Amino acid sequence: MSKTVIKQFQTAAKKRGLYAGEIDGLAGPLTVSALSAYFLPGDTRIPAWMSWAQNELGVSEIYGDRENPRIVHYHSFTSYGAKSDEVAWCSSFVNAGLVEGAGIKGTNDAGAASFKQYGIPAKPEQFGSIVLFKTNTGSRRHVAFSAGVFKGYIFRLGGNQANSVNVQVVPVSLVTECRYPIVK
Repeated sequence: MSKTVIKQFQTAAKKRGLYAGEIDGLAGPLTVSALSAYFLPGDTRIPAWMSWAQNELGVSEIYGDRENPRIVHYHSFTSYGAKSDEVAWCSSFVNAGLVEGAGIKGTNDAGAASFKQYGIPAKPEQFGSIVLFKTNTGSRRHVAFSAGVFKGYIFRLGGNQANSVNVQVVPVSLVTECRYPIVK
């Protein structure tokens, strides 16, 4: 279903002159770029943490005995400070985006749930909001940035999504909490 939603988004963005790529259902660089143009009002700047996150697209775990130093770097933005790319790192990625990407204090916590009370309440469709999701297991959570909502689906830009930094499309019904950083 997510490929269909991405194709529908690409078609809508193309009609507005915001997407010049192929209608292929893949959330590649042109689609990611079109998300900000589509979901942000004309003169609104992309939040710094979202620009940072877009630049991290494609970072992925290295299987075996080696570690991806970039993912280990994300972990340095939490008190847990894991030294492995095999450790859950969605919260480390969001913390790194806030601190390194925008100079905003994060939660310093490796748990996704640490963002439950972070910042101020927001809506999933707010570009750049921090969104918590329930997972299939129910006992675990996932955290990522919102890149927009389209036809009942949220485009989430995050880390540790299929072991990499990417954009995934999931039903908005999976959202459990949505927060926005306090920007000074």
